[in-house]
Amino acid sequence: MSVLAGERGAARDIVLVNAAAALVAAAKVETFLEGVAVAVVSLDSGAARAKVEELRRFTRDKASPSS
Repeated sequence: MSVLAGERGAARDIVLVNAAAALVAAAKVETFLEGVAVAVVSLDSGAARAKVEELRRFTRDKASPSS
């Protein structure tokens, strides 16, 4: 979660490369550099962290037994 908290370094660089590749593969961007730019904005704005938190809540709620 340190990358999602804004920590810079090798882990962030790896996340940016992977995100850029995924965005290109999904045809959300045209170039790898555009994908990196989109990923940087997502991390720096807090959008990526918010999405992970949303997914965490969703999976927790779905895993809870129904009453």
